Amino acid sequence: MPDEPSFLDKNRPLLIIGGILLLIIAALIACIWYFDPFNFFYSKTIILGDQAGDWISPEGPSTINPDPYPVDAADLKSITIDIDNQNLYVKYQFNGKIPEDIGSIPVNDDHLNDYTFFLAIDHDNNPSTGSREYGGAEVLLTGTMHRGNGTLDTKYWTDPNTTGLFENSHLAQVTDGGPSYDYVRVAYPLSGLGLAKSEDVTVNSAVVMTSDKYSKVATMDRLDNLDEISHGDMSAGYFHIRLGGGIMAISSYNQTIKLI
Repeated sequence: MPDEPSFLDKNRPLLIIGGILLLIIAALIACIWYFDPFNFFYSKTIILGDQAGDWISPEGPSTINPDPYPVDAADLKSITIDIDNQNLYVKYQFNGKIPEDIGSIPVNDDHLNDYTFFLAIDHDNNPSTGSREYGGAEVLLTGTMHRGNGTLDTKYWTDPNTTGLFENSHLAQVTDGGPSYDYVRVAYPLSGLGLAKSEDVTVNSAVVMTSDKYSKVATMDRLDNLDEISHGDMSAGYFHIRLGGGIMAISSYNQTIKLI
């Protein structure tokens, strides 16, 4: 009389199917946990706020103003970041109107020359790679105005040779605001930035003005809304975000000190 088949032999097809189903379920859970596919269909607006009147004076040579000028247009209020399948949209909001002429802003016995704001993006969230000057960023988004010229130049810069220098620049489109407004919204193509929706990146931002007396920094404000970090600390204000997903953490030198 032949031996009766074992439980394993009897149920082998069902066990195989069950194992495959468990693997599929585990893979789906991993996708939801790590990649957040919901954000491919719905994007959250990210708003990074800053305190008013918190101009800073980084330590340095005589080309840096030890007593930064209180210029409202050089006082960040917030950075708003949105994304769709084609563009990254960044709205820079200030506590004063962007001037039509930099030279029209009164400062004591001096003349303002250049006005620049930026958002630096670190793709790999590693401050030891990319541009050391901009916190390890591989992409730099800028807006610039010069005295006597009411044009606001908006660009994005890349580092294709990974030298830590931004060698390639491209024009970016202003979609709203600009001179005579207290904000400007700019669209940057994702294909040019090398970014994608739901990607995790680290960003930092600042606005800087120069003058006849102070060719490097006449006044400056970094995006930094933390009470825990001194406004004079140049390491402050690194935001780990998920594009279209929200704020992951706020850091100083990428050491997380406050979770959102």
